[in-house]
Amino acid sequence: MFTNNLTRLLGIEFPLILAGMGGVASPKLASSVSNNGCLGVVGLYKHHPEEIPQILKQTALLTNRPFGINLIPEIINDSYLIKQISAILNFAQEKTIPFTFYGLPSSSACQEIINNNHPLIIQIGTLHEAEHAAAMGADAIIIQGNEAGGHHLGNQYLKEVFHEIKNRIHHLPLIVAGGISTGQELADYVGLGADGCLCGTLFVASVESDAHEIFKQQVVRSAEHDTTITDLFSIGWPKRPHRVIINDTTTLGKELDAKFIGEASIMNKTYPVPRFSASVPTTHTTGQIGSMAMYCGTSCRHIREIRPVQTILDHFKEEFFTKADRATNLAN
Repeated sequence: MFTNNLTRLLGIEFPLILAGMGGVASPKLASSVSNNGCLGVVGLYKHHPEEIPQILKQTALLTNRPFGINLIPEIINDSYLIKQISAILNFAQEKTIPFTFYGLPSSSACQEIINNNHPLIIQIGTLHEAEHAAAMGADAIIIQGNEAGGHHLGNQYLKEVFHEIKNRIHHLPLIVAGGISTGQELADYVGLGADGCLCGTLFVASVESDAHEIFKQQVVRSAEHDTTITDLFSIGWPKRPHRVIINDTTTLGKELDAKFIGEASIMNKTYPVPRFSASVPTTHTTGQIGSMAMYCGTSCRHIREIRPVQTILDHFKEEFFTKADRATNLAN
């Protein structure tokens, strides 16, 4: 167990948060992370408000520990976001559910969460956004560097943007995100003043992940140089650069036609997947999986097999405490 302001805020035993990856961070994956003392997060941005209670109920049946949710304000309008939030609040009742947002939500969305006493955690990519999040009442801030897989909120390396924010914001827990896949890396950031980390790629290639098997295998086989930052996968989520595994789509780019290359099933509804779609291939996706958006951070350099969440986290914690103990001994 490791106790600090972040673990106390979230009621967890170790300061690691699962990234709320849409389509991948399912109830099974989120509950597994929570059952191992960290904060599992369910990705809800794709889901209609009426679908949300069912997903939260599934998660609650799999864990009696705290779990959170993730929403993405910029890809929907504010009234729809408020409906999603209301669905979560109606489910929560006496249960505390941390809200994580990718990007800045509206002040009205923040106030709904604050008024109902749920932790508000906002992911940002710049100092300006961090100061804005703090002013809106965030309880903690996730700082994303461009080593991260998926969509990017800024263009700086994690250490650079972390130091900028750490020098200006002193009263909130700061969570680092981007390229973190070992406990040693987290221990290094804790030594610099971070309170915890958010990990996505680390769990894509887990047994419990809802990522498609081809996607998992690609993460396992990839190194940092096998990823690239592009803006090609923009259908459904425009104007955000993203780090993905290099494939024929990233190599040939707009030389390829934006035709349908697969289908995805979400809550028993089937949707066509066009080339350049922002959707990730999951266990519910069929078609040309290898040509789709396989979001992957530079942390893939340390991922060499598909493992259960418990194994991943046991190893991560062991690395963290070994590094932390070594640093303490050197200081003494």
